Amino acid sequence: MVANDELATQRLENVIVVPQDVVLRTELGYEVFVAVQNEGELVAESRVVRLGPSFEDEVVIEQGLEVGDELIVVGHQMVDPGNRLRVIRSTQPMDTAETAGQADTAAGAA
Repeated sequence: MVANDELATQRLENVIVVPQDVVLRTELGYEVFVAVQNEGELVAESRVVRLGPSFEDEVVIEQGLEVGDELIVVGHQMVDPGNRLRVIRSTQPMDTAETAGQADTAAGAA
């Protein structure tokens, strides 16, 4: 007989959680891309992040993102810092830190 068990070792509150697949490994460590306004245009900005605990397909971001940041979750592998973006689909970030960073923002280089 085979059994798979999961044991919760801690419960974290008021943290920023993102899908693991949006975190990219670089020479500097780990980074994510966010959409920011620059001189009236929406552009990609790279953020170096420090990862915390992970569970299933999500990871806690301990440093590098703030509540309200618009995380690029589709096409993030194809953008470079400063690329102009065209938002295809976006949901507004929630007011709580628990869901920050989960903004469903799809962007493509313009």
